[in-house]
Amino acid sequence: MAARKKDEGMKEQILEAAFEMTKREDFDGFTTANISAAAGVSEGTLYNYFKDKKTLLVQLFQYVFDNYYKNLNDYLEPFDNLNDILYHLFDFHIKFFGKTSKIFLLLFVPIEKGIGPHSIFRILFPKYFSIVTSILESHRDEIKKDISIENFPFFIIGSIQMIVFRKLALGGDVDLTGAINELHAIVTNYLLKKEN
Repeated sequence: MAARKKDEGMKEQILEAAFEMTKREDFDGFTTANISAAAGVSEGTLYNYFKDKKTLLVQLFQYVFDNYYKNLNDYLEPFDNLNDILYHLFDFHIKFFGKTSKIFLLLFVPIEKGIGPHSIFRILFPKYFSIVTSILESHRDEIKKDISIENFPFFIIGSIQMIVFRKLALGGDVDLTGAINELHAIVTNYLLKKEN
């Protein structure tokens, strides 16, 4: 019997349903049965596209980040100086992961053995690091001479993500706009040349 041809649209439908669940679930209900029900497919169909829950979770993170990168590039397109780009990078990231989805909490909830911060960040971090490094390199003339572009992306990414984790941990008690403004002021004061 010939293997069925997989429909990429169906795979995306399942991933989108799982992503939607990260916006509202406390993750107790984050099961393949609930994900397949949310996607409107049988659990057997889900397993035709993902061999196990670990594969589904890894591909879910990749799916979310692919959408994040595409939308980030579109969002940053109108800005041409590093000061504005950094502000909007912080704003986009914090709103995307701090308001839209609780997907990062999946890294700290024991949903599936072998899925955790280390495994996911090893997959996703290189592309994010590359984007931030590319932004900094293309605006080198705006950066103080003694700043290492090699190390600074780690600071930027870590600082942004700490605000997201704080928001996810404390819920409504975090002023995201204030946090974005404060982070932007700290980073630009340290990183950018002073205007004459």
